[in-house]
Amino acid sequence: GIVRYSVEEPPQILSMNQSACDMLGYKNFAHYLSYSEGVAFKAVQHGSDERRKNVLARLMAGETRVPFSVSVTCADGSTRKIEGFSSLSSLADGQQIVQTAFNDVTEARRKQRERDVKRYSDVLYSVYDEIYEIDYTHERSRIIHSRFCQVNNDAWHNVQERVDAWLHVV
Repeated sequence: GIVRYSVEEPPQILSMNQSACDMLGYKNFAHYLSYSEGVAFKAVQHGSDERRKNVLARLMAGETRVPFSVSVTCADGSTRKIEGFSSLSSLADGQQIVQTAFNDVTEARRKQRERDVKRYSDVLYSVYDEIYEIDYTHERSRIIHSRFCQVNNDAWHNVQERVDAWLHVV
């Protein structure tokens, strides 16, 4: 998606292409504007104003492309992760603007987390004979991996009983 916004404060979104609208779940740019109620970056979560100002400062200092990564709230209330680059551009009348180009990386991030969890699990499972999850708040534990028996992840046990049983075997 591509979004263009003013350099001046407060910033105004000048345009949003259809790809950006689709990513965020808006029918068109006018639909986004009606949602945003005059707050240019209403869809961007957690400290968007500070991040935007930082990007702008870097661009004004001479950087040609500044990367960004933010979470956005879509029209349906869901959260998406977008990543892209911002750069300075000019309109026909010479007015300086910021142009951002970005992609929705939500699915890619989810898949990367799944790959990481699998990789870490494979390493743990290859090193240890048994792995326990301990819930100190409720003084319970459960086995999540064993080379010796079938695992029932729903079976929680008293921590002290587990430790006593383990010490009895050792």
